Amino acid sequence: MNNLEYFLQIIYALKITVFLALGALILGLVLGLLGALMERGMLLFRIIAQIWHLIIRALPEIIVIFIFYFGLSIVLSALLHTYVEVSAFLSGVIALGIIFGAYASQIIQSAMNSIDQGEIDAALSLGMSKYQAFIMIALPNIAKHAFPGLMNLWLVVLKDSSIVSVIGVVDIMRASQTAAAQNFAPLTFYLFAAFLYLLLTTLSYIGARFLNKKLHHGEQYERISL
Repeated sequence: MNNLEYFLQIIYALKITVFLALGALILGLVLGLLGALMERGMLLFRIIAQIWHLIIRALPEIIVIFIFYFGLSIVLSALLHTYVEVSAFLSGVIALGIIFGAYASQIIQSAMNSIDQGEIDAALSLGMSKYQAFIMIALPNIAKHAFPGLMNLWLVVLKDSSIVSVIGVVDIMRASQTAAAQNFAPLTFYLFAAFLYLLLTTLSYIGARFLNKKLHHGEQYERISL
């Protein structure tokens, strides 16, 4: 296999990296919103959310990934009384999603605290239910305030997705390691991997600037820093 084929393999692995990060983003946003709501709920829910945050902050990300990679199959097999194999890709998405969600919940919680309660009260006085007021009034404002922090968190997760290469996911990093080992040219392939990560983060930054302007159309929008 010549060098060109190895470069093509790394480019193909870029798709795996993007899907992995997007999966973690979607799961993390759902968990982050749920965690933020739990922080504002009854005592038991607050305790569960705080324990989750404490564990994620205390453990290195690679440990969390290993726990889900090896642990999910064991737990599911025990529950279903048959062997269940969880793919490395799915394990990576779940692990990164839970990590993303723990930090995202703090950002969303801060955004919730910045919402003007008067707007919610006005919506309720007009006959809206609490659910309608949350979806139509509170959630768009939460998105505006939380977007810059969540975007920075997305960039971190996009780069940290390279860690899942240790459990066999053929992402950019794993493909680069294979190419470097086969060709004894580590610098060449790792520089190419660095270029692809730089390309992804730059495109994400450009897209985030555009979306942030749309969210804050007609007002001074918040700056997003890498």
